[in-house]
Order: sequence, then structure tokens, then C-alpha cells
Amino acid sequence: MKTTIVEPGPVATDVMAPRRLANLLPYEEIPHSPYPDPWDLLSRIIANTGGVQPVEELGPIFLDLLAADNPPLRRQSAPRAVDFVAPKLAADLDGSKVNEASEAYLALAD
Repeated sequence: MKTTIVEPGPVATDVMAPRRLANLLPYEEIPHSPYPDPWDLLSRIIANTGGVQPVEELGPIFLDLLAADNPPLRRQSAPRAVDFVAPKLAADLDGSKVNEASEAYLALAD
């Protein structure tokens, strides 16, 4: 049995609807985060709805992965998703930075 991490990036679901932009929480700087400002990126994607991937494109990707004898460890569904995950992969191969950033983000709720 093999596992594949699917990283679809922005998909045209209700979450990406422009009316949701008003409900986003303001971005708070997280020390040592390997990621760019996520709300800035999301705001630009929402403003340009042509930048999201139609949900219908994801089904064939999942079917191909399920049928593959040797599926890849990671699979991005669109070039925009590749661009989005590149900083994470380059800066945090073992996941320690993303775990640290996630813990700092969750601590903001305290």
C-alpha cells in the first residue's frame, strides 16, 4: 500500500466565493513561518476567480492515483498549487517548521 499527499491548491468551492472574503480573519505574523502571508495570497486568488481550479478536474486526478501501481508521494493538481507548496518543500523538508508555525498559530487562540 502506498500513500500520496494530494495538494489541490485553490479549488472553486463555496470557500473561494468572493462573499467569503469579508469573513476572513486578519493575518497575524507567525515568527519563523516558512509560508508567505496566506490571506494576501487567498485575497488575490478570490479577486481573480480565474485562478481557481474547477472542482470537476480533481476527480480524474484521484482516480489516476488510485489506479497507479507506483503513485507519487506528493501530487499537486494545478501549476498554482505547485507554486504554493514550493516554499514549504524547500524550507521545511522534515516538517518541523510547519509544526512550529502551526503551534504558534493555534496559540493565537489562547
